[in-house]
Amino acid sequence: MDSHHDYYYVVTIYMDMFISDVMNRLKTNDKVSGVVVIVQKPHIPVEYSPDDVCDNSVENCNSTNAWNPKGNQFLYYDWPFPIFVADDILTITKITQCYNNFNLPFEKSSFSRPLCSLQIKSHMSAAVDSPTCLRRISQAGVSIYKYCDPMGDQNIILPMDTWNENTTRDVVIIAARLDTASMFDGLAPGAMTSVTSFVTTLAAAHIYSSIQSKIKDSDKSIVFMLLNGEAQDHIGSSRIVYDMEKGLFPSMTSFNITLKNIKYFFEISQIGDSPNIFMHPSVELYSDKIMEDFISVGRKYSMNWSLSSRKDLPPSSLRVFKKAHEPLPGLIISAYDKEYTNRYYNGLLDTSESLGYKYANGSITDQHILQKNIASLASTIASVLFTVISGSESPDNIPQEDIALMVDELLHCYLENKACKLMKEIITSKEEPAAKKAPLPLYVGVQPSLNPITTQTGLLLAYLTSKPINVSKENCTAGSNNNQFAYFWLNGEESNGLCINTTLKFTPAVSPAFLIPDYNWTSRLYSTWTESVWNDVSLEMFLKPSRRQEIITLACGIGTSILSVLVVYYINKNNKFVNIFSRPSPTVC
Repeated sequence: MDSHHDYYYVVTIYMDMFISDVMNRLKTNDKVSGVVVIVQKPHIPVEYSPDDVCDNSVENCNSTNAWNPKGNQFLYYDWPFPIFVADDILTITKITQCYNNFNLPFEKSSFSRPLCSLQIKSHMSAAVDSPTCLRRISQAGVSIYKYCDPMGDQNIILPMDTWNENTTRDVVIIAARLDTASMFDGLAPGAMTSVTSFVTTLAAAHIYSSIQSKIKDSDKSIVFMLLNGEAQDHIGSSRIVYDMEKGLFPSMTSFNITLKNIKYFFEISQIGDSPNIFMHPSVELYSDKIMEDFISVGRKYSMNWSLSSRKDLPPSSLRVFKKAHEPLPGLIISAYDKEYTNRYYNGLLDTSESLGYKYANGSITDQHILQKNIASLASTIASVLFTVISGSESPDNIPQEDIALMVDELLHCYLENKACKLMKEIITSKEEPAAKKAPLPLYVGVQPSLNPITTQTGLLLAYLTSKPINVSKENCTAGSNNNQFAYFWLNGEESNGLCINTTLKFTPAVSPAFLIPDYNWTSRLYSTWTESVWNDVSLEMFLKPSRRQEIITLACGIGTSILSVLVVYYINKNNKFVNIFSRPSPTVC
């Protein structure tokens, strides 16, 4: 970049140059007005995570004992310019050809300059921080214009039993995060960051529901949770804890779950294609038989369960629950030991390709290791849950190939095709199936807008754990006094429509910080993330004339003007030319 010229630059770089050293140099250069990152092979970095080395500001963690050592903290930088991603071949080709044809070679002379230009529009309305932004909104009074919105969505809750208001029972929670972070709008694939975790949870819920009828009676119950906003300082889990402490969880029901009712909290985190599973227990579980159960049952499904060599808990929703209730026994089930094995944690490259997923499309072979691994893990978890609730051993006849096929279809839906077969089966009559073959972004979004991924995943969880009931569409409704069941009319496998009744619930996943009057914004007790309101975002390409062409055009214009003046002057000077073209004046009668 030439400091002697007055124009500014939009810098185009390949993804493998999107690193701290390069970006910090661009950040301090006043000539840079924007950056376009090209995502194209072979320029894909070996690792890229825009999160912190200790994500969600976890305690007792630093660069020397980081859980995410590949993190470059790009998510938390205050960038002075917009950054766009170009990942489709047409856009990349146009930018590359325009640059090569009109910007090269660049000669340092008064007649040389780049001719191909990019214009980036990305105006953000928010300012400073969340308290300042929200204060501006409140001071605006009746103004309808907003500067930012609190981040959040809904949590998905599925109690596997119903109980009345007077019943007290222990609860075993199986949780996974639903969302992933995103630095770029619409690009939040989260393959290993979150998808494999909640797909394992969906599969485990399906397996448990298929063997639950064999449990005669129990004073314990299972609750599956898919938590939203966990990438932004655990919005979903902190809201559940807040509601539990207020006696409001789940909302609008005749029963409540409290922190003291939780017998175990199992969290599934970052599952891959390795059969090696690591357990990260809280101190209360070191003397508990439950970890031996996971190890012994895991062997039946060819999985190697072992205790993590690291004693502190990784960043997790479990930490939020234990902060509110220290004696709570919890266990994190993951594919990593001392640090994350995900090379693209919370990044745009955390895709099906980096995960090594290949769609089986109805035929599982030895190549589909990931599908088999998740099926085995889900079977292990469901079997141990059965033992915890019933007190007896679980059935051994869980069909592994059928579960692997279901896992394959779930991964296909979330990683590759949001218009997949399963998603078409769960849409309601008011919805239309997504036409575009693309993954569903897992970014949590803002209130009051709801992310389609939340609704569809909730319906999918209900669909996989419920049996259809024989009623018409008109009668597929809950009774006025029944607040434990919800009724949904879905397309079904044959698209003939079916009604299911389920204990599925959607609960708020908005930080309590936005509910508490005069909240202390510096306390860091709850998440305070907001998202700026922005106008239309666009990237446009222009071709400017060269300096020589401008001079030639100017010279031609000046020459034409001078010639025109001379011609007019000459005509006016010679009256005979004027008389030839003049008409006789009218005669007065």
